[in-house]
Amino acid sequence: LKDPFYAGLNDAINQSHIAQILYDLKVTYVQNVPFRDAELALRIFPDGQFTSKNSHATS
Repeated sequence: LKDPFYAGLNDAINQSHIAQILYDLKVTYVQNVPFRDAELALRIFPDGQFTSKNSHATS
């Protein structure tokens, strides 16, 4: 890790990797869907589950 060629951010591949790591640290994943807002994720996926298409009431 001390080798600057290995650990440096001077190439596109290393920059892409660090950008992906930073992105993953900022999002909330629910059902493998990334959300920037945890409250929105909770509204769309209550209890972390998909909502059924047939969950509406029929009369």
